[in-house]
Amino acid sequence: MKKNKYTILFICIITACIALAACGKKKDKDTDQVTPAPTSTPTATPTLTATPTPEEQVPDETKVISEKDAISNIQKVIGERGYTIELLDNKLTVGEKEYYIFQVSDSLAVIEPNIIVDKVSGDLSCYYKDGTVGSFEEHPLFTQSTKEQKETSDGFTKEDALAKLSKESKETLNLPKPLSEYTIVYDDWTTFVNGIECYGINVFAPTKDDEKINMGLYYVAVDGSVMFQYDSLSDDFAEIK
Repeated sequence: MKKNKYTILFICIITACIALAACGKKKDKDTDQVTPAPTSTPTATPTLTATPTPEEQVPDETKVISEKDAISNIQKVIGERGYTIELLDNKLTVGEKEYYIFQVSDSLAVIEPNIIVDKVSGDLSCYYKDGTVGSFEEHPLFTQSTKEQKETSDGFTKEDALAKLSKESKETLNLPKPLSEYTIVYDDWTTFVNGIECYGINVFAPTKDDEKINMGLYYVAVDGSVMFQYDSLSDDFAEIK
């Protein structure tokens, strides 16, 4: 009887162990079913932002002085009256520079060499017949005053020039009345007459309509050494003696 009890107890223990093992496998199976499979996290693709490159800057076209300005540059040096300035070519190229080329003449003849004007800087140069270029200081109409000339000019003023001119008779000056009875207007620049730097003196006669009639153009050397009258008919200068 006692032996049967042990046998029954042993069977119960074995049964219990088998039941527990079965429950464990089921639990593991259930756990495997419940646990979600890991999903891969998508890697964010970086957005490439293109940095705009600055547009290539195209330099502005080099400013070119006009033909009128080029002539003005010449007149500032040689004077405005008594010379004819004629454009010969507006596209003369020397080296890498482009020039205007002008021919200057007076009532007698062409004054050589020709004058070229840099179309960018406005600088003047001599242009010889063989195509060579030289400093404008070599030109016979070069008028840059030396220190000595400036000192002489400072000592003899425009008013001194007018006083010297006023000493001449109306007949010598080819005027109907004495110079003192006219309105005087000075040039703001000096003019070279026959290679001599001069003050320009304009003589006007007033009218009833407050207009002015030009009665004559006179030029007195800046050192007072000589005087000229401009003759519009011959487009030349006559020395007043």
